[in-house]
Amino acid sequence: MSEPELILGVKNAMLRLDDDSHLIGVYSPAGTGMNVFDVTFTLVTGSYASGTVIAATQEISNFFLENGGSAIIAGFDLLDEEAQNVAMTLLFLDSDVSVGNEHSPYSISDANSEKLLGRGIEIGTTDYKTFGNNGFSKATYKIIDSNVYIPYVVKAAAGSRSLYVALINGSGAPIWTGNKLLGKIAVMY
Repeated sequence: MSEPELILGVKNAMLRLDDDSHLIGVYSPAGTGMNVFDVTFTLVTGSYASGTVIAATQEISNFFLENGGSAIIAGFDLLDEEAQNVAMTLLFLDSDVSVGNEHSPYSISDANSEKLLGRGIEIGTTDYKTFGNNGFSKATYKIIDSNVYIPYVVKAAAGSRSLYVALINGSGAPIWTGNKLLGKIAVMY
């Protein structure tokens, strides 16, 4: 195997591929931009049908270092305090546009769909591990996971440093009693 080839740089972070075009790592020199953002997904209490919006579009302010900046999402954790363990999709958007209301079917206009950043992160029912006596669950995504689209390159809209996220139910009929979905997004610049 020869020396890995640099394929993408976002400020100080770089993705590397081997000779067979497999991702072998993300490199960020010491002292460069890395951060973890906490997200408490706002929810409406009750049962959610398949294909409905779990958490409508929410802003993570100051996610990017500069207006119109780029970043690499290097990992994502989802903590479900009520252990519903349902499939869902985490969407990334560059603007505060509607994907539908919570408890309503996912619905995005053609114009708003242009604000989607890629296809999102799909969380499967078997991706969770349950912890503790009260049974909370956690799903973790990182670079080495197969069939997960991380690292994930995102770019802010011109004039903005914010990233927007939303959650869509993929299956099952989860019942949440409050804001019990917590996310952590690891980012490199």
